[in-house]
Amino acid sequence: MEKEDDIVTLAKFNSPADAYLLQGYLEENGLIVGVLGDSLANAVLSGITEGSYRVVVFRRDFEQARQLMENREE
Repeated sequence: MEKEDDIVTLAKFNSPADAYLLQGYLEENGLIVGVLGDSLANAVLSGITEGSYRVVVFRRDFEQARQLMENREE
């Protein structure tokens, strides 16, 4: 059963910097945001780096976060 306080993935990045930039932007706009990801050592050792860093939000904030992300100026 889906709950509004479930944590969902908004975006995936190869770079922790990109993930943390998005996190900062969304937090500046009043959302609670987290970044989950593999350490560099794990990524290198496993050979898997694609989408290693996930930006996560509460399900209730997903639509707002998605719109902010899409409208963000680079």
